Amino acid sequence: MSTRVFTAHLANGAAPERVLLIDDRWRWGAFLFPLLWALWARHWLLALALLGVAGATWALGMAGAAAAAAALDLAVRLILGFEGASFARLDRGLRGWRDLGGVAAEDSETAELAWFMGEGRAA
Repeated sequence: MSTRVFTAHLANGAAPERVLLIDDRWRWGAFLFPLLWALWARHWLLALALLGVAGATWALGMAGAAAAAAALDLAVRLILGFEGASFARLDRGLRGWRDLGGVAAEDSETAELAWFMGEGRAA
């Protein structure tokens, strides 16, 4: 197994044990179903932007630029797949959550144990 990076976030006024660890990894759901993933993850502004991109892709396709439409669609999907965790962190920050720092671990259980044992790094 490889080591992954997790960032720790806490809502304002929440107890320290309610920390949320976000895994910085590839998001298959965001790559395969971008709009549904954004809605499921409650990234409302991202979902609205994706609707605009879908409209632009449709317009490019209708204008006869199918290759450009496909390239735009693939680019958006790749960005979402690679940066899905960044959107989750941004969304939490906009909602008033604090970024507490990060921890490196092999899986989420190990990351949680490492974080609460004080092995995480403060932001």
